[in-house]
Amino acid sequence: MNADIESPAAQAGWRSAGYRLLSQLFRYPDKPFSLKAIEEWLSSGFPDQPRLPKVENLSDLQKEHIRLFHRNVFPFETAYVAQDSKTKEKIIADISWFYHEFGVDTFKINHDVDTLVEELEFMAWLSSKEERALMVGNLENACVYHEAEGKFLREHLGRWLPAFLTDFRTAEANAFFRVVAEIAEAFLRRELDREFSLSWEEISRGIPALRNV
Repeated sequence: MNADIESPAAQAGWRSAGYRLLSQLFRYPDKPFSLKAIEEWLSSGFPDQPRLPKVENLSDLQKEHIRLFHRNVFPFETAYVAQDSKTKEKIIADISWFYHEFGVDTFKINHDVDTLVEELEFMAWLSSKEERALMVGNLENACVYHEAEGKFLREHLGRWLPAFLTDFRTAEANAFFRVVAEIAEAFLRRELDREFSLSWEEISRGIPALRNV
């Protein structure tokens, strides 16, 4: 499918799949990846995007993940937008409000609520709820979820992911994670434009990396 011309429900489903796939790609790789779903999703929206290289050795990928996420980059929103503990508490509280308001049980989250993986999963959840509402003709609920996606992207994920990906590239990730970062940037560029017509460059200038975790 072409994500630009399909029905609103299909577009929401495509975006949900994108957020969920990215959350899986940034998560610690505790089992082999199945590239089939990723290839199908890319083909439908980013046919010219470089493909992920095949993972020959899972152990090597795990070591690279540890090197990147525990020693070089900080996959937490508060590492980029919270300059003090009070601001950090406010951000965490606001993210937790979003999760609770839209049916995500924060007690079942095994990590901090502001991690990259959790925020991507939340956007996937909202997009999937929008898709289901559209499929049954509930336009009012679809609007609520769509607006929540834009608000969370504008106030949280979209504010810091560009700076994070800049740090990610600086850390000289291996070929697999370099392509993951390219996919994430291409997808977020589309999302930023779709929601509030902000360019990647404007967002990138707004939030410098603080590295204060």
